[in-house]
Parts: sequence; structure tokens; C-alpha cells
Amino acid sequence: MSGTAEGGGAGSAHDVFGMPSADSGPVFTPIPAVKPPVIWLGLSAVSALVGGFVGWFFGVRLFPALIGWFLAGPVAIGLLGRYVWLDTVRRAQPTRIDYPWAAPAYHACLALAILASAIVATVIALWFGRGGTVL
Repeated sequence: MSGTAEGGGAGSAHDVFGMPSADSGPVFTPIPAVKPPVIWLGLSAVSALVGGFVGWFFGVRLFPALIGWFLAGPVAIGLLGRYVWLDTVRRAQPTRIDYPWAAPAYHACLALAILASAIVATVIALWFGRGGTVL
């Protein structure tokens, strides 16, 4: 041995403690930028639109109206809840890219889900009002 520690000889990229030396270039790992999980907003909007369409299109029938209400109500609101949860987690990240249209899109999806479920609930109420004979 010539008096140098293992890995710290001349021409090595590490110092005597095994750490990268200053002349070996930058030693960092880039932190990826995170974005709002807008896919969940899109899924919520699609669920509300499909549920409202199914409940309204098939007329005063119970089973399509219940399926439409389930898609427009609990499923769409659940997808919005997933968006809020993931967005809250991503807001804590140090490198978050914020979309200025994400908050208005969230409110639009929420209004769409409420409107679609109200329309389908009206169809269900009409079914009960007519005596509930056609399923």
C-alpha cells in the first residue's frame, strides 16, 4: 500500500471517505415536477355526463335511472374526492406545477355531478309518482 485509502488513489472519483470528490461533477438527483391529477377530474365529468344521459335518455324507468343516479352521484363525487386527496398530497411536493384552470374545472365537475344527479333523481321521483309500474 502506498498510504492512500482504498478507493481514494490518484485518478479516483471518490475521496478517502468514499464520497464523490469535488471534481467529479454535480452529484444530485433531479426531483420530478408533479402536476395536479386532472385525469380524475375528467373521469368524474365523464361519469356525471354518462349517468345523467343514461338516467334521462331511457325515460321514466327505474333500473336505468338508478344506474344513472349511481354514476352521476356517488361515482362522480367519489372520483372528485380522489382528485382532492391526490391534489392535497401533490401540493406538499416541493416542485409542483399548478394549472390555473384546475380549480375552476373542479368546481365545474362538482356542479355537473350535482346537476346530473338531480336530473336523474327527478326521473326516479317521476317513476314513483306514476305508480312505479314500468321498470
